[in-house]
Amino acid sequence: MSVCLSIKDGFFEGLKSGAEVVENLTVPESISLAIRVASLVRFIGSTSKQMLDNARSLPFVGFLKMTSLGAVPFIIYDLGVSVFTVTQLTFNEKIDVVLSVVSSLGVLGDVIADMAEGLLAIGKVSAQSVVWATPLNIAAVVIASVGMILTTKKVMEVHCFSVLFKEKASLNKTDDEYGLEDFNCARKLIIKRQNEESSFITKNFGKAVNEEQFLGRLTAIESEAKILLSSTNSNDVLRGKHKLKSTMQTLSKRLTVNKFSGALNLLIETVGLIGFAVLFSPCPAAGFGILAVHGVVSLIDFFVGRFLTQRFLKELQI
Repeated sequence: MSVCLSIKDGFFEGLKSGAEVVENLTVPESISLAIRVASLVRFIGSTSKQMLDNARSLPFVGFLKMTSLGAVPFIIYDLGVSVFTVTQLTFNEKIDVVLSVVSSLGVLGDVIADMAEGLLAIGKVSAQSVVWATPLNIAAVVIASVGMILTTKKVMEVHCFSVLFKEKASLNKTDDEYGLEDFNCARKLIIKRQNEESSFITKNFGKAVNEEQFLGRLTAIESEAKILLSSTNSNDVLRGKHKLKSTMQTLSKRLTVNKFSGALNLLIETVGLIGFAVLFSPCPAAGFGILAVHGVVSLIDFFVGRFLTQRFLKELQI
């Protein structure tokens, strides 16, 4: 219930503080945002094309479809980073990279197809010269859907770790029963997994989470709690125990939120695939409409996720 309220709060607050949310974006977050914005604009353009008579020939429709070009540098950068770092990763991380690269190539193919349709819409090329655009678009969407496999894999991994983490962190204990050994057991588990996989912390706690700052803050919290626990004042001791347990509860809640966020993302992408399939039905306008809604929801999902990440970092005082 608390997780649902957390996501609900993030939804409304994320909409109110959109300008603040986009500050200090990491490169992966910037790539995600650029792709979502470009997709939304081009879907709106496609919807307009279906709703207006002969709108395909209108220049503004073509320009809207070509906005996807803005995401190309980000996609290429992401591909380059993935290719150059793959040799330094574990087997599990290499699987993630391969799935991510395949998905990014699909998105790139989709952008190329949209560019061709955009050039056709503004009258720069003939219809015969871009007959390949539709087949490429279909193939690209199928390839890009590999990203859903990656998301499913991530959700399963986060879920498995979340179960283990709750057990190691002894979150079933009361504040009075909680101690440094419980805190350290969970903290050492995180360190062990991070040493095994360099992407572990960002995968489980968020792309915007800096590994060194995150681990450093956990160490600092332990030191602060030790001072309180060594006090002769029983209230200070209880505060120290509460500090340890509440930190672990914050991490556990973050894992749960990330799991639900991944599941929601899968649902959003499924809606997008349904919209794409409807394009080839007797009512293609409905398909473009679904894709436009998918684009809006996807963009909102980004801002909500960013807000929840900021709140998580604030709770840890990072």
